[in-house]
Amino acid sequence: MNNLTRILDDNDVLHTGSSTLMFQCTFKVSEFLTMMQSKLEEENLFGEGIECELLTPGGPWEKGRFQICLEFVSDNVTSANAIPSVDYGMMGGSDTPEVLPAHIRRQTQRIGMWS
Repeated sequence: MNNLTRILDDNDVLHTGSSTLMFQCTFKVSEFLTMMQSKLEEENLFGEGIECELLTPGGPWEKGRFQICLEFVSDNVTSANAIPSVDYGMMGGSDTPEVLPAHIRRQTQRIGMWS
């Protein structure tokens, strides 16, 4: 399956059939991210990340950071503003956060009813 991944903007709106995380089913991406930040103890997960060490089977310990970003994977392969899906789990140990596109590394803003 050829999926296209699109990093969502803060003002994009999502609708889910039902939501256990949100009080409503339609919400801005910024509201969702703000709510997620409030539910997590470390807000760094959405920004610079949290320092950690990763152990991959057969490999040595690797120092780095882990981060969270919200992606939308369209069912429509011709979706506008889409980029080819990237398996970030397959990135090699020499890759650094700087190789990721700026829209993935961006800081989130606190807006909406959970800020």
